[in-house]
Amino acid sequence: MSPAGRPYFESADVHRSAFHHLDRLADRPFLLFACFVAFVLSITIIQHPPWQGIDTRFTFGMGIAWAVFALLAGALSKRPSLFVPCFLAACTGPHHRVAVLCAFACGLAMLGRVLWSNRKAYRPFFREAFRSRGFGLVLAIAVYGVAVWLARLGDSTDGWSFLALAASMFTIPLAVYSFEWLRWTDDERKKAARNTFLYLSAVALTVLLVPLLSGRVEQYTVPAYVLYKAASAVRALPFHMQWVDPDANSACFRSAHYAAVALFMLTAFAVAYGRYSGEKRTVLIAAGALFAALMGENAHALPAMAASALALFILARPSCQRRPVRCAAAITVGSVAVAVCVVAAFYSMNDYLSNLPKARLYRASFAYASGKPFRFIVGEGPASFGSHAARKRLPPGLSDERVYPFLPRTVSPAYRTVLEEVDARGATTTVHRPISGLVPFFLEWGLIGSILLLYTVFRMLHAMMPAVIGVTSPWTAAAAATAIASFPLLFVLLGFRPYLEYPDVMAVASVLFLVGLQDRKEQKYGEKTLFP
Repeated sequence: MSPAGRPYFESADVHRSAFHHLDRLADRPFLLFACFVAFVLSITIIQHPPWQGIDTRFTFGMGIAWAVFALLAGALSKRPSLFVPCFLAACTGPHHRVAVLCAFACGLAMLGRVLWSNRKAYRPFFREAFRSRGFGLVLAIAVYGVAVWLARLGDSTDGWSFLALAASMFTIPLAVYSFEWLRWTDDERKKAARNTFLYLSAVALTVLLVPLLSGRVEQYTVPAYVLYKAASAVRALPFHMQWVDPDANSACFRSAHYAAVALFMLTAFAVAYGRYSGEKRTVLIAAGALFAALMGENAHALPAMAASALALFILARPSCQRRPVRCAAAITVGSVAVAVCVVAAFYSMNDYLSNLPKARLYRASFAYASGKPFRFIVGEGPASFGSHAARKRLPPGLSDERVYPFLPRTVSPAYRTVLEEVDARGATTTVHRPISGLVPFFLEWGLIGSILLLYTVFRMLHAMMPAVIGVTSPWTAAAAATAIASFPLLFVLLGFRPYLEYPDVMAVASVLFLVGLQDRKEQKYGEKTLFP
């Protein structure tokens, strides 16, 4: 393994490789940024839907082709600093199933290669995995999920429930978690953070350019409509704004809402990098990224962005250096508290929101859970109650969608009871769909599972603290700060939509956690990797 701070490849065989120019692409930020812009723009031009359309002309087969192209470019380079942003590019196309397949393939290849490389030293390898790679917490979450699934089998869950939730929520994070066994050096981690920033910047630039290139300059007024929409949710305004196409600024993402969340993370990334590097020009990048994010017509992300900004403020305080454990705990617990307060405020202050099926689902769900305390403690089981995975498997009469064609359509008795009480049938728009991430987070996982998941998040945030406190590189420090700030962003958003189950959004957050890890010393068993 090459020493820290030096190029990843420095041997003679690189010069004999047919892909040595691809290897060096990771060291040329301007050229790499141009490649990312071309990649994102090509998807955007093809999949651009008609006015106020929510479908895409970018077919599943085309999504596979573009994803394979990105993954091959990263894999052939044999450099984590290029492979990681290329993996992110493959996962942020307009098809969720493509993202899941890419993550599954990459994770499976990584697992097989690492286990084969360590086939003669399994015991020290797993000792290392448990001690410094967090494998114990990953195993605990899996064991608990399988146990509740089996306990509820035939009641709240069926034979496919665990697979549905795994594909919806855990495939992307587990694949990115497996990338910890790549050949990381300090220099490679720094460049991976920078190249991830470049890819997200390419998405932002595409969002800003497409309205001009397509002649639809009225889309630049969407940020004003977002502010109007947020203000009208608090009190009635004496004027109205013309509603423009909400999904015209989606770039390579399936929806402009998803692109907006990713660009909110880019905004936090630019702000954090400006703080750690001292470069003032990042203020302009942050302003452009924020404007591009607001073009996603994502008004419900504004309180989430405020929670994310509060997390960045906490990380900037001197007390964070003295008490990193308390800071990580405050951000974890505070995110839950803010999410509950935001939901309670938004769905009670506005008459329109309080009468939506989503608000009635909240009330009916917790009324149902309060009568069954044991189920509330243990949980209803994976993909059984209000999650994105459960919502997409509803049978005809409750939903006309079928996102998982290879899974049977079903609904648990508890979820059917609540849905019939809410009377959500016939809903047509995303706003009226009775889905919200807070409901399944607490009801599907129960009190025990929710605490386990939140404790895992706390451990992850705490692992980010050394990079934020002892800044060795502005790029890795900024990525760590953004990863920490992304948790309150996504968790508060759970009150409105289950973003933690959207593969493209989770790919951005998971990659930020990966590249934001503190710079580690070379691991004895880390040398046996996917890219030998």
